[in-house]
Amino acid sequence: MAYARTLLRIARFGCVARRPAGGRVMPPALPPEDAGSVSSDPTGALHPVPTNSAPGEQSGSLPLVPALTPSLEPARIPPQSPGGLAPDRSTGGPHLSLLLASKSPARLSILRQAGIEPLVHVSHVDEESVLTGVKGGPQRQVLVLATAKARAVARQLRADRADSGQSSIEPTSIQSPVALTEGNPAGGALADGVAGHYASLPGPAVDESHSGAGALHESAESRTSGEVRASGESSASAEGDVSAAGSTSVEGSTPAAVSTNAALPDLILGCDSMFEFQGKLFGKPRNADEAREQLRAMSGQSGFLYTGHCLLRPQTVFSLSAVQESSVRFARMSDAEIDAYISTGEPLNAAGCFMIDGMGGPFVTGLHGDYHNVVGLSLSLLRNMLAELGLSVAQLWTRPGVKSVPLTPRGSEFLQDTRLFNPQQDSDGFVFCGNCRQRHWGLAGAAGLALFRRHEGRPQVLLQLRAPWSHNGGTWSIPGGALRCDETRQQGALREFAEETGIGAEHIAITTSYVIDHQDWKYTTFTAQCLDDVTPTPNNESQELRWFDVDDIPTGVPGTLHRQFAEGWQTVRGLMPPEVR
Repeated sequence: MAYARTLLRIARFGCVARRPAGGRVMPPALPPEDAGSVSSDPTGALHPVPTNSAPGEQSGSLPLVPALTPSLEPARIPPQSPGGLAPDRSTGGPHLSLLLASKSPARLSILRQAGIEPLVHVSHVDEESVLTGVKGGPQRQVLVLATAKARAVARQLRADRADSGQSSIEPTSIQSPVALTEGNPAGGALADGVAGHYASLPGPAVDESHSGAGALHESAESRTSGEVRASGESSASAEGDVSAAGSTSVEGSTPAAVSTNAALPDLILGCDSMFEFQGKLFGKPRNADEAREQLRAMSGQSGFLYTGHCLLRPQTVFSLSAVQESSVRFARMSDAEIDAYISTGEPLNAAGCFMIDGMGGPFVTGLHGDYHNVVGLSLSLLRNMLAELGLSVAQLWTRPGVKSVPLTPRGSEFLQDTRLFNPQQDSDGFVFCGNCRQRHWGLAGAAGLALFRRHEGRPQVLLQLRAPWSHNGGTWSIPGGALRCDETRQQGALREFAEETGIGAEHIAITTSYVIDHQDWKYTTFTAQCLDDVTPTPNNESQELRWFDVDDIPTGVPGTLHRQFAEGWQTVRGLMPPEVR
């Protein structure tokens, strides 16, 4: 039986003051995980780009200093016009509705200060379950968790509408999905997807028993020093808990019930944050003694705050994820100050034992990066992610009388696309990379394998002609794809190669690897020797697999080479196994 979900519309805040932004903090480049690999300059061109990638943009942050002026005006849900958008304002473009998949008061306040009144729906994601087996540091973990939260909420909203008897969840003015066939290659906003990922039942298989909140206020609900653990829903920050039905109101706001037949929001925003200090993840301390130990260790030192963001279109379950990081330096604190701060109770409700926008603010002496990212949500990154989708943050503003901007053709195409995206694994999805200014496929990165052999006295390499429905369909490159969260790059490259060619690891001897390190995302090219005479068998991701003489590339290859592969081919050739030269 369907049941109504309670969403929150929150009262409006006043103006904010601007201050200069700090630069983006880049973590040290991670070394290749395989011995003997060759590392590259992060801006290098070499890598056969995974099945899906598209140009993107990310710029430096522009923090806003909070200036809260709460209003008790009753919250209202904007009327929906056909197509799911609120009517155009007299000043210009449409209003897009945003749902925040978090119970964090901090994140909610950031959006409200920026003129955005989001709906709120707690994800109930079991963070410990989602992170089980995930390899990689806090950047990857917050990326995976933010995406899981957004997808969990989208799945629940879609299920509620289906249970309520609504056969279609799409806005009435949007056309029916277009089948992906060879005669009709995927186009538009979802053209970077792969046909095998589109199905009638969207959503990854993730557990959803734990809710998240925001940044230093929230992520500690499930994390303790040096480990990640789930602790349920009982904890809330000192500012209150924005959660589901029956929750405590925040800043005087009144939760607004929304029936299951309400239009889906235009976008869902999922977030998750982790604080890293000297290689350990600092979460919410379990008691005062642990808080005292953490604060003493942090005194006079610096740590990193990572926040994952995921923008998701619930009508199609298409998602774009990104990570923002900031470096925080702490003042030297006396034992008396530490004891006094602990007595306020604030450190016990904060990841990293402090709230930069609370009583812990005076103990922060420096910030490199985005202030709002430390609080829980990067507004500058949100703006850039929207721009990558052809949208504008001005289209999310809900304050009366403010100007919006018209939809661009790209944004209109994105909102009208109705093809459903069905992730086959939790790591399926796009990453918006601020380092290389591109959109990449694979939350855990991607990898490919260049297989060489010596045939009739000549060295050859096996290339794949991409299926027409895929991104860069109809071009030649090496087989490869997105990594799973629980596998190494080498394991992922071998798995992808076997799936796309039918050639198993027993026929392959890997000799070296080449890593393109974008900090937020990595692509690894492995070079290998084919050990015996084996015939490749293409799957649905390939039109054709063919051995080519290395001297014939690119002139001897029919059609078009994948652009990045063509640019990097000479480097790949230079890594060819000596046995086949």
